[in-house]
Amino acid sequence: MAQMKQIHDFAVKWCDKFRNQNTNYIELVDHFLADDCAALGFEMDCGHAFSEKYGQAASSPEALERIIDDVMDIPLLGSAIYSRWRYFNHWAYDGAAISEPKNREWFILALSRLALISDENSFIFQGTLKKARAIPEPDMINKITLDYHRVTKITPKQRPEGVAWDSVTWDYTEHLIIDRETETLEHIQNIGTGCKVSRRYEIEDGVESLFEIFDEEDLFSHIERAPDDVIETPNETRNYRITLDYRKNPQRVIEGSYDKNGLPKDFADFAETIADFIRFYGMGEILDPAVYGKKKRRQSEYIFCSVMFEEGHKSYYYLTDDDSIEVGDFVLVPAGKDNHEAVVEIVDIEYFSEENVPLLVEKTKRIICKCTDEM
Repeated sequence: MAQMKQIHDFAVKWCDKFRNQNTNYIELVDHFLADDCAALGFEMDCGHAFSEKYGQAASSPEALERIIDDVMDIPLLGSAIYSRWRYFNHWAYDGAAISEPKNREWFILALSRLALISDENSFIFQGTLKKARAIPEPDMINKITLDYHRVTKITPKQRPEGVAWDSVTWDYTEHLIIDRETETLEHIQNIGTGCKVSRRYEIEDGVESLFEIFDEEDLFSHIERAPDDVIETPNETRNYRITLDYRKNPQRVIEGSYDKNGLPKDFADFAETIADFIRFYGMGEILDPAVYGKKKRRQSEYIFCSVMFEEGHKSYYYLTDDDSIEVGDFVLVPAGKDNHEAVVEIVDIEYFSEENVPLLVEKTKRIICKCTDEM
């Protein structure tokens, strides 16, 4: 059996080839991989040993993904890779099938695991692989890239006269890049020809905190996959690719249909976290009517705040002298005939001169105070 570094270099090299969509299938089924496997001492046993231990994981990417973290035997995994390659090179009727997404995924999973367990920094090798006594330091994700692609074929109800085409195609893409090193989050929309929208957030410590929210060791590890008999959307496809760049481990690429079954199980939590992050910083102030539509109060004017009680459908005026109160704030007010204290939300603020007040000042109740986190 070869030295650990040779195995690790082999796994990284071929994993990169399977990840690269530009790698021609001829290069994948050529004998170079077999030569490397034979040189490393891996045996071609048609996958029998691996399937005896792990069942369908010998050929199914879904099954392999479920058990891959348990695989610790380098000769066994190397033999499974060699045998799976041999299937496409010799027994499959269509060698090009090795480059199909699901088959690439199997090899990427297997080779990534082989690269990890042959890393001399994490494991020791004594004839057969033994797990190191020290627990390796958890890896970190340096970059997350999400590429979304929708293609919609639009057929008009009536075709304009003189037009030769029956339909038009809308090719739409979005890209989300979260980069730990540059502390940036970038969202890009390619809406159509000549129409591109991008937003870039450079948040010191903010982007780092996003990665801390994610379970980096297990992020996007589980995908349900759609059953074979699902009904596809007519005239439209929605696909995605997620690329995870790690500090130590090889890059991991996940591809599939952009729907609940096709996406990782934890994608909804991931998307909600990113959406909350973007919403927090908002669209700025220059287009906000609450900013440009607000006038400064004259010294002689009264501040009338419209408030809304919980489950209420009508607003009520209250007076205040506190210029720091803003729409959306919660305040404490006297309510009802007994003037019990209640928390209400400010929904509008208006300034009135004495001669134009909507209610008599002496008969209008006053806000007690603004609610704070300490209350």
